[in-house]
Amino acid sequence: MSTPELIVWLLACYGITFLLCGAKLTATPRRWLVNNSDFLANLLACYFCTGFWVSVIAACWVVQTPLWAVLHGFAGATSSYILDAAIRRLEAIETMDGFAAIKRFEETIDGFDRDDDDEHSAAD
Repeated sequence: MSTPELIVWLLACYGITFLLCGAKLTATPRRWLVNNSDFLANLLACYFCTGFWVSVIAACWVVQTPLWAVLHGFAGATSSYILDAAIRRLEAIETMDGFAAIKRFEETIDGFDRDDDDEHSAAD
């Protein structure tokens, strides 16, 4: 498998995992599954777990040996987990209250200015 094929594979596994675990499109069937099965509730709450099984099942169509299917499973699980963590971090930054962030920044800057003013007035 070439590098571009691997990247497409990992992104496809993440896309399917996201569709199963977090997409609004599948929220209704996912809610029903979660309410009716503890196993599926735990599976769908974990991007690593779902990514593993998505990748193993997809790999069964591509590779012929069980070992490679499992290795593809771990690669897909890891990429799903990393991509989900990165996207959640970006979404948290994006949805953070912009005014609160600016205010904290301004307070930090003001604090530096006050420290400088205190040093100058003490010297006088």
